[in-house]
Amino acid sequence: MKLYKYHSLDTWYDESKKVVTSGIDYCVDIINNYRLYFPKREQLNDPYEGNAISIDLGVCGNGNFSAMGCLHPIVEEEMNRYRILSFSGTCKSMPMWAHYAGNYNGVCFVFDIDRSFGNVQKVEYIETPLEGVSERDVPDFRKIVKKNFFYKSKNWNYEKEYRIVNKSSNEFWEFEPKYLTGIIVGFKALEQDEVKERIVDLARKKGIPLYKVFLTPRRYELSVIPIDKKIDWGLDVIENVAKDDMF
Repeated sequence: MKLYKYHSLDTWYDESKKVVTSGIDYCVDIINNYRLYFPKREQLNDPYEGNAISIDLGVCGNGNFSAMGCLHPIVEEEMNRYRILSFSGTCKSMPMWAHYAGNYNGVCFVFDIDRSFGNVQKVEYIETPLEGVSERDVPDFRKIVKKNFFYKSKNWNYEKEYRIVNKSSNEFWEFEPKYLTGIIVGFKALEQDEVKERIVDLARKKGIPLYKVFLTPRRYELSVIPIDKKIDWGLDVIENVAKDDMF
């Protein structure tokens, strides 16, 4: 099974112009140390994260929190014990390249996984929140808390998301080198010398296959071809690209 992890290479600065986050440094860390950042719920970008199934705890004050559309502190505390690692099931999503890979200035990591990689589950996209449950009917509400992380609004279905959800104090998810089987570089990123020197050259040294994302002429489609492949811009360019598409 192939899964994909998009990453921006943008650099973020604080008010004093000090670097807060360097996307290139982070991607270099992935390649060198075989690990992915393992965020907490509150660090994710969906404001409804974990709210698909409301939980009635049957404790004092629960109704007040429900009326305000807020999580009960006991439920929120349990949710915040989890970390969520997200992947996509596609490397050819134009919105994903735009939103998560810096508008084609970023990269997309390719993972070939098996069961030993981790308990990966597919996210289900729903029109509206599901029916709530009562702690009286579901004694172990913690199971519902975790289950909540695998439902999202259909507004997010373009992500084709898969997740690993674990209670963990570890800031990173470590993986064996064999699972990282490629890096797809955005066509705008290839114009940057720092990307070539720090990511492309490093991947070559590590023996990680490299690809580039390519805009297919006259079609709203993306193709992924070997990074060193030269494009024949003749009349059969579409057929040539399709023939060399790797994914």
